[in-house]
Amino acid sequence: MGNTGNDYKKIIDALVRAGSGDLTTEITLSTDDQNLNAIAREFNKMVNKLKATITELRESNRQMEAIVKRLERIFNNSGDIILFINKYGTIVEINKSVKDILGYEPDDLKGKHFAKTGLIFSEEIPDLLERFKIAVKKAVIKDKLNLTCITKDGVNLHMEAGLRLLKDEEEVEGIIVVLRNVTEHIQSDIRLKEEKEKLRSIISSIEDLVLIVNKDLHLVEYYESPSSRENFILASVKGYAGKSIKNFFPKSIASEIEKTMQYCMKTREIQQIDYPVSAQKKNLWFSARIAPVEDSNKSITGVSILIRDITEQVDMEKALEQAEEKYRKIFEQSPQGLIILDAEGRIVDVNKKLCELLGYKRSEMVGKDHLMYPFLTKSGKIMAMRKFIQRLSGKFVQPYEIEFIAKDGTVYLCEIDARPIKDEKGNILLLVVMVTDVTKRR
Repeated sequence: MGNTGNDYKKIIDALVRAGSGDLTTEITLSTDDQNLNAIAREFNKMVNKLKATITELRESNRQMEAIVKRLERIFNNSGDIILFINKYGTIVEINKSVKDILGYEPDDLKGKHFAKTGLIFSEEIPDLLERFKIAVKKAVIKDKLNLTCITKDGVNLHMEAGLRLLKDEEEVEGIIVVLRNVTEHIQSDIRLKEEKEKLRSIISSIEDLVLIVNKDLHLVEYYESPSSRENFILASVKGYAGKSIKNFFPKSIASEIEKTMQYCMKTREIQQIDYPVSAQKKNLWFSARIAPVEDSNKSITGVSILIRDITEQVDMEKALEQAEEKYRKIFEQSPQGLIILDAEGRIVDVNKKLCELLGYKRSEMVGKDHLMYPFLTKSGKIMAMRKFIQRLSGKFVQPYEIEFIAKDGTVYLCEIDARPIKDEKGNILLLVVMVTDVTKRR
């Protein structure tokens, strides 16, 4: 039988290293203790899964960067004026097309409130301000509107504005506006063709599938890129052209999709549904974003459905949840008392062992300043404060001994060993404090 005390130390050291972001650590024990070996196995499994998850996240970030670059090219090369207005009405970004159409340099307009740029016909400003206020407050906005813009030379141009809310979860961050000059009234069929070609160009650069459905819920058009054909393992969408779109989706979700499309056409509100698909002995997850489609008279003609494969995102979320659950088990099953402190000295969490040692409930300790809590003697508080300050200043602190007072008045001599958890800049976020009862050493 190995040295159990040494094995305990291995587990705690590994836990601390992992908590500090070192995922190269692995626990190898020399004990016959089944509980300790079980903890070691679970820890090693957790670390391996975390490494795999990080690898997947890096790949996801790489793909996201590629998408961002493609979107930046679209933004910079667009023939329309594209601008981002934050929730306060300030123009944050605007592309170079504003120079070609209105005669302004982008820097002439950035940082100004959209209503104070001189771009908009004065009589239309009150209505636009009211629309903007409602959009930010209620997260409801009309997809398009017509307005009159004034060039730098004082010429009035009739513009069509395409509007989209930009949200962070439920909070509106701002509005993306695409301005198009329709003064010369290009023939509707030519303009429609250009829009379709532009849409095909955009779709070809992303990994989504776009379906166009009429009011009878039949598929009338679709847009797919080579990447979307690889991602979507369902039967080819081509086989559903002219047929009920309901048949394209799994039976378990088809009725809900149908009801959502009808609701979207009725309310003109964009909807989203996430749904699973079982295929090739694995579960896939997709997100369907359903938006109303209007004709030139603003009449609803159907809906567009943008389908995105979100399997990787869902799998990552599940992996993180499992990793957090395993961390909690290791934390709770530790043979040593553990206290997690924030940089202000407040108790963030304690484990079961510490609660058993001191006789306090977790709810009685969490959120309290550890130096104000009655489980330390007066001399212990002074020493703990000194060590805490030293640790926050970046100094290494050797394990030390102080007395703890249990809820029933019992005094325990405990060894304290605190390890920091830092952010990417080296700032201490948390302290993991290991409390070992060494009363028997007296």
